[in-house]
Amino acid sequence: MDGVFTSGKVKTAVAVRLVTVTVRLDTIAVRLETVVECVFGFKRSCNEKKSWPELVGTNGESAKATIERENRNVKAVVLLDGSPATMDFRSNRVQVWVDGNGLVVRAPTIG
Repeated sequence: MDGVFTSGKVKTAVAVRLVTVTVRLDTIAVRLETVVECVFGFKRSCNEKKSWPELVGTNGESAKATIERENRNVKAVVLLDGSPATMDFRSNRVQVWVDGNGLVVRAPTIG
């Protein structure tokens, strides 16, 4: 039975598509959960700072400390610009992207 549905390429393509759909549904679920938590007041961080554009050009480790001090409900993670990173949305994470000199290259934002 070497039909279309048993070929390795088709199985791989279907598996990749299912993973992509699952990741997108997880992202939507997390965003919806965050909205519901904020609307009904279950979450304290809804009124807290969510973006730090003023940190662009500053030291990444200092930026991380500032973010975690200004919003105690998030954990900041310093990442080298261009390196692979997870793309799922997390309301308790801030990715701080830095260049080779350790300087922040874009505004850190919750997500």
